Amino acid sequence: MASTLLVAAILLVASGDPLWGRGLLYVAALAIGQLAMAWTVALSSQATVPDSRAVGIPVPAAGPPSIEPAGTPGPSGPPGRPDAGADRPGEEGLRERGERDRRRAARLWLPSAMGPAAGGLLAGLAHRWGWLPPLAPATAFLGLAAFGAALVLRLWAATARGPATGAAGGGTATGSAAAPTGPYRLVRHPVTLAAIVADVAVPLVLGSPWAFAAVLPAAALLAARAGLEDRALRAIGTDYREYQRRVRWHLLPGVW
Repeated sequence: MASTLLVAAILLVASGDPLWGRGLLYVAALAIGQLAMAWTVALSSQATVPDSRAVGIPVPAAGPPSIEPAGTPGPSGPPGRPDAGADRPGEEGLRERGERDRRRAARLWLPSAMGPAAGGLLAGLAHRWGWLPPLAPATAFLGLAAFGAALVLRLWAATARGPATGAAGGGTATGSAAAPTGPYRLVRHPVTLAAIVADVAVPLVLGSPWAFAAVLPAAALLAARAGLEDRALRAIGTDYREYQRRVRWHLLPGVW
């Protein structure tokens, strides 16, 4: 709950109003979401580290594991050398590009994770100084609905089996052939989708158009990070490539 208290401090100090109703509403929704996430993960015997980022709080997510050289020693080459098939330029290039994409995705983590905090800061300052009229009260209900949908999707992903992981919550590909379940049968990155929806919910709950200036770029960076991670995971082995063939969509079925 420390992260919830931090968000509450940012919102209420920036706004200068400890009784700011929409700020308190967002903090309450965030706390409920984190408690539900922790409870679900605790009950799941296969759960991995919970990703509270999906409900508005950034936490580090494990990147793809290091890409190991493909192939096994064979009679056609010296001991310890990959077989001839692994030396093909296509495979070697795929691994190199995957490693570059993994590093690029890692660099995007911090700026993509700062969207909700920056949006809350802007919303608090806008409330303090009266920048633009606030959004209509009805938008708070729309934002709560979006926030709830993001939480449900994240909980669903936490109890499902991600591609080639053998563990709940997705994680990263490890080379096993576990069949994905839950939202992983529909899109490859449901946790990222939940994070984007939760980001967009922040300005609606807080009623601040200014917050969109922070959360929309962060949402775009999240989508870009998902694409880079997808290419990096493809370089690990054939299990994830087969998963890509079976599940076409990154985030939204029929769109991308």
